[in-house]
Amino acid sequence: MSPYFTKILCLLAVASSLYGPVRAEQKSPHSAYTLETFCILPEDIAKIEPAKDPSDCAVRPTTLCRFPCKRELWVKNGNRCVAIVRVEPSNSAVLNPPGFNYGPIPALNMLRESDADVLWGTKTKQKIGPVVKYTLPTYQSADAITIETIFENSLLKKYRIVGISIPSAAWNTVE
Repeated sequence: MSPYFTKILCLLAVASSLYGPVRAEQKSPHSAYTLETFCILPEDIAKIEPAKDPSDCAVRPTTLCRFPCKRELWVKNGNRCVAIVRVEPSNSAVLNPPGFNYGPIPALNMLRESDADVLWGTKTKQKIGPVVKYTLPTYQSADAITIETIFENSLLKKYRIVGISIPSAAWNTVE
């Protein structure tokens, strides 16, 4: 055995004893969560202090909104924050903007109607032609918002957010 190979083996043995076995695949910190249990949090807060369980989410969005998120609506279903709506300076609304920990929630271009049903619930779901509407409360306002969606081939293709706090309800295309 060459001295070079022996040194590599020694380094691997030391690293393994210090850091534990080397794993090819690390488990996601959100693997224990499902669409039914996950709560959206800002990424920087979630890295410091992840939610311990779903009930942890009931209080957090209102307390987290002390910092500048007055233009963001935290959409809730029960005690979980299930969507973020950012109202842009142009008064258009963006669903699930970057900067938040979405965990197991699919990206909008991968969101299926069945995922939306689990996240946003079916109690207030209305289907009018191709448009599927979900009406949900927010943490910041007593007024509800409506997420209007159009699914094609089971995937979200368009959405718009309608509510008193959203002046412009334009359709957004999902790509």
